[in-house]
Amino acid sequence: MIEILGQIPGAQTTITSSQIVWQTLVQVTTALIASGTLIAILAYLSKALLQQWLTKELEAYKEKLGHELSIARLEHDVVYKRVDEKVAIALTGVYERLQPLYELVESYCKVVETSAQGTKEEKLERVQKSNAEFWSFFLSNRPYIPPKLFKSTRSIADQLVNATYTMHSILQREERGSFDDGDGEDAWLSNHQRLNKEISELFTTLIGEIQTRLGVKDLD
Repeated sequence: MIEILGQIPGAQTTITSSQIVWQTLVQVTTALIASGTLIAILAYLSKALLQQWLTKELEAYKEKLGHELSIARLEHDVVYKRVDEKVAIALTGVYERLQPLYELVESYCKVVETSAQGTKEEKLERVQKSNAEFWSFFLSNRPYIPPKLFKSTRSIADQLVNATYTMHSILQREERGSFDDGDGEDAWLSNHQRLNKEISELFTTLIGEIQTRLGVKDLD
C-alpha cells in the first residue's frame, strides 16, 4: 500500500496500487478515445473476431455440404446401378430367347434335312413356341431395353417371323401340287445371308451392351 500525505496540515490520504492502476487506465482510455485510437482498435478487433467466426461457420457449412453431396452421389450411383442391372437382365433375356429362335427358324427353312431333325410340322411347332416366348419377354421388358436396340431387335424378330411364314406358304403350295422346285431354297437363301449378317451384328451389340451395363472389363 502506498500512502500519500496531503498538503493540508493534519490530513492524510491513502491510495492503493490498484487505484493507481485504475486511474492510469482511465486516463489512457480517455486519451485514446479523444484521439480516436481506441475506436480503431475496437473496430479492428471486432472485424478480426467476425472474420474468425465467419471462417469457422463457412468451414462447418462446407463440411456439412460435402457430406450431403457424398450421400446424394452415393444414392444416385446406387439408383443407376440398379437400373443398369435391370437393363442387363432384360437384354440377357432377349439374347437368350432370340438366339434359339433364330436357330429354329433356320432349321425350319432348310430344304435339305435329315429325319433326325424332325418333321416340318414339329419344327414349326417349336418355332411358334419359341417365338411366343420371345415376344412375351421382349414386349414386357420394353422399358428396360434402349430404344435403338429395341428397334433393331424387333426388326430381326419380324424378319424371322416373315421367313417362317414364307416357308410355310411354300410348303402348303407344295402339298397342293403348285410347288415350283427350288422355290423354298431360293426364298430362304435370298434372305439368309443378309439376315445372318444382321443378327450377328445384333448379338455382338447386345453382348457389348450387357457387359457395359455390368461393368465387365478385361483384366489388365
